[in-house]
Amino acid sequence: MTVGNEALHTLIFGTPPAPAGAFVSPRVEALIALLRERLARPAGALLVITGAAGAGKTYRMGIESEAPAKGGRQLLVIDAGGGRVTGRELIKISAVMLGLGAITGAPEQGLAEWQSAWERRPRELSLPAIVIDHADALDAQGLETLSALLAIGAPRGLSFILVGRPRLESRVPRPPGVDVETLGFPSLTSAESEAYLRHRFGLAGIPKLPFTRLAIRLIGSYAGGNPGLIDRIASRALQRGEAISETTIGERTTVRAAHDVVPRHLSDWLRRFPRTATLASAAIIALACWWLVTRYEITGGQVPLVTTPAVDETQVIDRFRTSLPPMATANVQVWSELLARWQVASKDASVTDAIRCDAQVYTGLNCLSGRGTLEQLRRFDRPIVLELDDPAKQQVLLVGAGDSDVRLFTGRNYLDIPQALLAKVWSGRFYAIYTIDPTVPLHTRLGDRGPGAAWLATRLKAGGATGSSAVFDRNQQQALRQVQQQFGISDDGIAGPETLFAVAASDADGPHLARNVR
Repeated sequence: MTVGNEALHTLIFGTPPAPAGAFVSPRVEALIALLRERLARPAGALLVITGAAGAGKTYRMGIESEAPAKGGRQLLVIDAGGGRVTGRELIKISAVMLGLGAITGAPEQGLAEWQSAWERRPRELSLPAIVIDHADALDAQGLETLSALLAIGAPRGLSFILVGRPRLESRVPRPPGVDVETLGFPSLTSAESEAYLRHRFGLAGIPKLPFTRLAIRLIGSYAGGNPGLIDRIASRALQRGEAISETTIGERTTVRAAHDVVPRHLSDWLRRFPRTATLASAAIIALACWWLVTRYEITGGQVPLVTTPAVDETQVIDRFRTSLPPMATANVQVWSELLARWQVASKDASVTDAIRCDAQVYTGLNCLSGRGTLEQLRRFDRPIVLELDDPAKQQVLLVGAGDSDVRLFTGRNYLDIPQALLAKVWSGRFYAIYTIDPTVPLHTRLGDRGPGAAWLATRLKAGGATGSSAVFDRNQQQALRQVQQQFGISDDGIAGPETLFAVAASDADGPHLARNVR
């Protein structure tokens, strides 16, 4: 199967499944059952269903309108999207739906006509419920008209169902004597998100998902349990997978696909549109200068003294902690970013492989775990995963270091923080990966021959033979001790994993720490 071809995309995500093939989570079933029970009561009501765009509200209401439950009320849908339904239109459309005939008058006269026709309507006729989809697009006049219609019709069982985004809740009319109930349309849990994805592929006749297990969890996490976003992220991941001939979509491809789809942090957009960011910054600086000049003139040449309030250290740490994304996905995204910076292909190593930090992740890529100071890590000049103490086990990626601040990738965005703050939440635990000749052993000692000695000889430049005849002699050992002292490593003269990382750090190839940090 070619996972990214257009036919597959159309087959899976081109159109919503037919009602018989709809995926319904237990909580959505419970909501629909509650809705049906409420509509079965004699008195009318205003029921409000809110949820994020893509949650499936419109789709589910469409299914209910096409195939109402046996003995239940028929649902008739008005789409108010785009502000197309005014108060006058609501009077006319609802009149037709309820069998009241045509309403021709202006809004004030139309309401009177509607009430007169409603009072003449035979009580024995079945009474549908009217669904107003995208009700958050109704203007003030539309909501006022809706309130008036309910005040007239609810005593005889007329019910309206408003469906819209969460912002609708603050605008819901509450006509006197009419019950108003608000129901939140539930998002999918992690398990339901995976079941939904398998369901969508299964409907297309594809029993096995073309994603790794971790990629499946990431799709649900990034989508926040939103079926519409799950579709879009999975679709985009398939396209990215095809572009790099990835038959099983891995974590990094999924993360990048999610970044294409899901709105990102402001800092991501600033990096994506640097020209716009530069122009905006210039405008802000100009306004600040104008303000300072104006203030200087107003105060007769005296610049007002601004005092900075004392900063509560605990509050600063709390703000940093709350800015971090959930650990379950953040650590994965941190390692995904680290692998991407080293340009490690998914076919060579998965994020799961890297997180284990085995001494050799795969042939030619080693992983090192240890403890060190920030100053030591700055000398390595490589992006390094830091494991925080607060929150415990939360990981961030060190990507830049200046004189007073460090730049971290949190798994969601980039963050510049003071080194003093980092010292409060991190005690030195780190993880690093580096590329190295796969023939180099993890330890090379005095007198050893072979690939390890040859690799060290070309980098330490301490004289002696190179190539297959190289031997790790005392001159090279002395040069190695100097490297160990330079990087703050125990100068035992043995080229172990941490020393290999330090020696490899001298290579120009590979990612380095940003220095444009304060």
